[in-house]
Amino acid sequence: MPINKIIVVLGMHRSGTSAITRGLQVLDVDLGDKLIGGIAGNNEKGFWEDAEVNDFNNALLVKLGSAWDRLNAIDELALMGPKLLPERDQAKELLRSKLRSDSIFAFKDPRTAVLLPFWQSVFDALGLTASYLIVVRNPMEVAESLSRRDGISLLKGMLLWVKYSVAAVRGTQGAQRVFVSYAAMMHNPRLQLKRISQALYLPSPEANPQGLFEYTEEFLGPELRHNVSAVDALLAPGQIPPFVSNFYHFLLQLTGDKIPPNGEEVERAWPTIEGHYADFVPLLNQFDQLEHNERAAQPDESQTQISSSGGEFQERQPQFRTLRSFIDHLGSVYSDFTKYIYRWNLESIQEGSRLQTDEGRMVVSGWVVGNAPTAVHIATRQDGVTRCYPLNVERPDVVQAVLNERPSGSKNPICGFRHVLKSDTAFDIGFEVDGWIFWLYSGEPAPRIQSG
Repeated sequence: MPINKIIVVLGMHRSGTSAITRGLQVLDVDLGDKLIGGIAGNNEKGFWEDAEVNDFNNALLVKLGSAWDRLNAIDELALMGPKLLPERDQAKELLRSKLRSDSIFAFKDPRTAVLLPFWQSVFDALGLTASYLIVVRNPMEVAESLSRRDGISLLKGMLLWVKYSVAAVRGTQGAQRVFVSYAAMMHNPRLQLKRISQALYLPSPEANPQGLFEYTEEFLGPELRHNVSAVDALLAPGQIPPFVSNFYHFLLQLTGDKIPPNGEEVERAWPTIEGHYADFVPLLNQFDQLEHNERAAQPDESQTQISSSGGEFQERQPQFRTLRSFIDHLGSVYSDFTKYIYRWNLESIQEGSRLQTDEGRMVVSGWVVGNAPTAVHIATRQDGVTRCYPLNVERPDVVQAVLNERPSGSKNPICGFRHVLKSDTAFDIGFEVDGWIFWLYSGEPAPRIQSG
């Protein structure tokens, strides 16, 4: 009968998950016999990563229309939906083939962090109790390593670190888990292995003196830490958005046992962290779109046409500024949406429904109140094309109700909009302010509503 416990190592790529996962062997944990080997110039001493799990996760991301280096979040409903029922069965068989009766199986693949709801449903189906080892590394070091290996910009590397780290913490709340600093493991591996063994109820490292010696004295070495960045580097003005630095310091408290991995301190802090992360989401999605567009030839974005609803719009791809400019400004812009927009409401779209006319047209209407330095436009995206429409409906009732006055700088109460979209394709809706798009709503086409 296989042991009904499994250990999952979580952490962003280039965070030291490979080196720390190797340390689990000292604690009598089984990593399987199909590990990815070392690659010169990458992980010379091996990834300590199950090749079949790696292949499976890669294929799963492809089916979800994503990849390991995408910034936009994966829809949790899609992860748990019927579309992935075949993959869920495959994952169950995959794990069954690796579970043994004489040891606890552990696996690591950084992609698991963003796919965690899927894997947790598999654990539940197999009756497995999962414990988690969450690896934390300075995001600047991660970004520098990704830049050197993959040519990824430093800012994108740090934002990927945020995405993976938030997913790892969010997905393991309430579960048995331990947070381990990569720097601390390099500095004092015996102590960190002791912390892991105690937190996950594994044999003490001293119970395996030969394995402990081989790991601490032979396996670990300065070559495993290619990039070393001081924590203070994260505090430099304009270096990164403050949230990244604050979140990293929060994680360091967990790795240093300053606060318990589950408890009141985490419960109090987490809603604020999630709130700040939510501020990032529209820009992370925009970053992905900008990067995609820069890699491909795009049509002239200056074309102006007349929309089917009679209003003027600009048809353009969403690279309103170059990717370089977007990167330069992201640190100061990520929280600006709340400064630009006070409140907004989509009146024609409620709780995921789509309002269509008898002719099969889809009407988007609502209002927005803000204090942007330039005009707010309604942004829509269908079939990969982004259109920006002006506000075109006077709504003094909204201005009076929301602010009890006109918005600062406004000369008239035009804050409403009503525009018509194609009704046969999925869509995104948001607001464009000063060249930036904040995507706020996504929907699918609905069946045509018949008259009569």
